Amino acid sequence: MNDDGWWLIPDSAKRIERMLLEAWVRVTPRLARLFCVACCRVVDRKDYDYNSRLRQALIAAEQFADGIISLEELAEARRGAYDAYRETAWPSPGGAGDGVQQYLAVTMAADPEIRCEISRNCISINCLAVLLHWKCCLSEDDGRNLSLVVRDLFGDNLSRPATIDPNLLTADVLGIARYMYVDRDFTVAPILADALQKAGCEDEPILQHCRRPGPHFRGCWVVDLVLGRE
Repeated sequence: MNDDGWWLIPDSAKRIERMLLEAWVRVTPRLARLFCVACCRVVDRKDYDYNSRLRQALIAAEQFADGIISLEELAEARRGAYDAYRETAWPSPGGAGDGVQQYLAVTMAADPEIRCEISRNCISINCLAVLLHWKCCLSEDDGRNLSLVVRDLFGDNLSRPATIDPNLLTADVLGIARYMYVDRDFTVAPILADALQKAGCEDEPILQHCRRPGPHFRGCWVVDLVLGRE
C-alpha cells in the first residue's frame, strides 16, 4: 500500500498493525526498542518531562539499543520507571491513576528482555501493545502520531528496504546525520536533504522524507541509512 493509502484506514490500531506487518522485514531488536521509545515520546502527557525516572528510563533504553550502557544499567533504569508506574497505577486503594498506560509502556521500552515477535502474519512489540490496549485513552492525534512513528523508522515505502549510494555519504552528509542522531535534533532534516541533493542524491523518497515536517525520532530510517545503522 502506498503512503496515502494508510490514512484511509480509520481505526488507528488496525492501521498501525497493517503498517507494521508490511514493515516486518526491517524490524531488528534495536529498531524494536527505539520504536518503543518513540511511541512513548509521541504519546506524551508531559509526565516524561516532570518525572525524572521515566525520562531516564527512555534515555537508557536508547543507549542500550546502541550498546552504550550495560544490561545492568538498563535494568536499574527500568526499576525506577516501574516504581513510578506503581505509584501512578495504585495511588490509592481506589484504582489506577491518570496516564498509567504511558508509565507501563515506558517500563516495557526499558525491559531488558523486550518482546518482539515477528512473522509475515503477526507482529507484537510489547510497548505498542500496551498503548493500543489502552486505546480508549488515546486521542485521534495520538493514533496518527503513532502511525507516523512507524513511517519514520521503517520508511515510506514500507515493503521495500531502502539503499543508498555510498558516493552520497560526503563529510557534510555524515556530519549532519550524526548531529541529528546524537543530539536528537531533527529540525535540521531539511538541511540533510539539501546536503544529500548537493552530493547528487536523486532518490525522491529520501529527499521527501527529510523535508516533511515530521515528527522524526532516533531510528529515523534515512538517518540510519546514512549512518549504516540497522
